[in-house]
Amino acid sequence: MIKGWSRDWNYFLISMSLWCFMPEIRRLLDWRAGAFSSVQILSLVPLLSVLPLLFFCLKKERLSRVSPTFRFFALTWLAAFTYALGVGILAGSGTAAIYSYASFIVPVIVGLWITTQELAPAATLRRLATILLCLGGVVGVYGLVQFVVAPPWDTLWVISADMQSIGPALPFMMRVFSTLNSQGPCADFLAIALVLGLSGIGLRAIYMWPLMAAISAALALTLVRSAWLALVAGIIAYLLCSPRRLRALPMIAIFALFTAFLVVSLPALLGDDGGGTQIVSRLQTFDDLGHDSSSLDRQSEIAQAFDTANRNPLGGGLGLVGSAAKLTSADQEGTALDSGFLARFLELGYIGFALYLVVIFGSLATLITRLIASAGRTEVGDRVAIATSAALCVVVLALEAAGDSYNGIIGLLAWLAIGTGLHWNFGKLTVKTLMRKPRSLQPRATA
Repeated sequence: MIKGWSRDWNYFLISMSLWCFMPEIRRLLDWRAGAFSSVQILSLVPLLSVLPLLFFCLKKERLSRVSPTFRFFALTWLAAFTYALGVGILAGSGTAAIYSYASFIVPVIVGLWITTQELAPAATLRRLATILLCLGGVVGVYGLVQFVVAPPWDTLWVISADMQSIGPALPFMMRVFSTLNSQGPCADFLAIALVLGLSGIGLRAIYMWPLMAAISAALALTLVRSAWLALVAGIIAYLLCSPRRLRALPMIAIFALFTAFLVVSLPALLGDDGGGTQIVSRLQTFDDLGHDSSSLDRQSEIAQAFDTANRNPLGGGLGLVGSAAKLTSADQEGTALDSGFLARFLELGYIGFALYLVVIFGSLATLITRLIASAGRTEVGDRVAIATSAALCVVVLALEAAGDSYNGIIGLLAWLAIGTGLHWNFGKLTVKTLMRKPRSLQPRATA
């Protein structure tokens, strides 16, 4: 527990820790038992740990703070996925549909919780950055250890689950997935943690540099290109939106150069030259995506799934794709789609998919509008909080193009970003305020 923090913030820290470390605990238990299980009740622990945060929000004074804008996005999201839940149950994917529904709906609770905080948005952002950078630092350091040592509990999981995408379960050859389920969620989480830390990076905050260096090195060793691109998109969005862009730009440039040197030289410093070669080879694939095998496989899969979705305008229902499909014995076509947009189109149908797009693009547009409207009306630190929230939404949108990002731990972080940007203190900042000059810019009355 952190002294000076309220009970709900300390509980949120515990919940986030469960999201980050429970997959590793599962692997340790499987290793001790000498057997691998693809489905365990422990997988529900992080999801269930979010539910108590709802009780902190049920107080009358907190519910009164929920902005109409956040309420609209939350109810629209609920409507889209409740419809898909019903379709999934009718299609015979009951258990899988319910699990998938929970993984998309439960993260909204975190957004509701954060949007009703008494803290100012700037203080809220600092606490979120502290929590995620510390957790990200642990995930990053263990990822480096995992790359060098290849612990037996991790190698057992890679072999038993037949995770061919991770590579050989050997030191200096296995793609880093650290304490999370696979290299994809690990890379996505680390990219979000880095963008969240941009607002605090500086020469005075020297403690952040080792954390962000470990996170960056582990992110590079995941070899997940979509996360690299999402990180770049998030940095660009932050620099475009933040009122402190001129102060942040030199620090980001220095850190980028330091990280590039660290990533390329770290494997050799750890005793192997292959890791740096893998990273460089992965970067080179951006020049020839037309002949990259994984890119070609993805294009073929997307084309096939799009045809399937287009023939079923009502949607196939939840539980059809993603990890939830493992819970049903039915033969589910395209259970590992590499596009969250396409997966939602397949599940939600035309109407549900339209509602889903309204939320993910509408929330980003709202944050940008409020950022513009807040100029001259709010503290700079609070405007930085909105800018950071918008940058995080850009990161998640970029990640959604390569996989499911609005469920699980990444969905939780996405709704944290939306909730922080739609904080109740900004409830009166709407498009209408753009038509009025801020008080500081209005001419003074003369005698």
